[in-house]
Amino acid sequence: MVRSRKVIVSGSAGGIGSAIVARLRADGDTVVGIDCKDADIVTDLATPMGRKLAISAATDWCSGSADAVITCAGVAGGTDTAVIEVNYFGTVDLLEGLRCLLEQSPAPRALAISSAAILNEVSEHAVDACLAGDRAGAVAAVSGNPQLAYSTSKFAVSQWVRRMAGRSEWAGQGILLNALAPGTILTPMTRPILETPEGRAMLRELTPIVVNDFAKPEDLAPFAAFLAGPDNRYTVGQTLFCDGGTELLRREENRF
Repeated sequence: MVRSRKVIVSGSAGGIGSAIVARLRADGDTVVGIDCKDADIVTDLATPMGRKLAISAATDWCSGSADAVITCAGVAGGTDTAVIEVNYFGTVDLLEGLRCLLEQSPAPRALAISSAAILNEVSEHAVDACLAGDRAGAVAAVSGNPQLAYSTSKFAVSQWVRRMAGRSEWAGQGILLNALAPGTILTPMTRPILETPEGRAMLRELTPIVVNDFAKPEDLAPFAAFLAGPDNRYTVGQTLFCDGGTELLRREENRF
């Protein structure tokens, strides 16, 4: 009999997070969702207190152990502060705060949702500030440029995963930590942009694809479920692109 896994998912109320939750539950896993509304744990990941509440509530819900944590919560609009706070610190604080729960699992996994936007322009100053835990410095470095704030916050997530995954507290405890980088996905966050010809043209320029159309959240869910599941036994420290060919086009001159 296959053991049901306990999985914590942030950003569970919509978009990619909601699709991942549906897939995991269909697979027989027990999932607790975290979001600012319509979730098992309702809290604001844009604030340090909200993140602490999420960690405390998820720890209570899991009774001290979990098999996987998937951080999907993210914003692309709003203030520069919200983008940095939710996308980077809302990811890193949750993964760090919930890591001790994963140590009790026979096959612990952690997955952060990054973005193919990491191939766009980023602020190195803001990335360094994020990795140093300097929230104010990161926000200041991308002030007034929401597009830069988004790509930078996601780049910092992938950098953090790369930096931490091989360490004793992660891989040393058997916890495989990775990131998943979607391209443009048809979610509530992107649909208003894609409803106009100008918006579609902008996104195709920022995240060009070689397939016929943008993906739906459900297209990413099986990939995320694998990376966060026990069948993934050997992938660690990677940002894996699931983007319709954006990375292929942006880095086509690179050799492997």
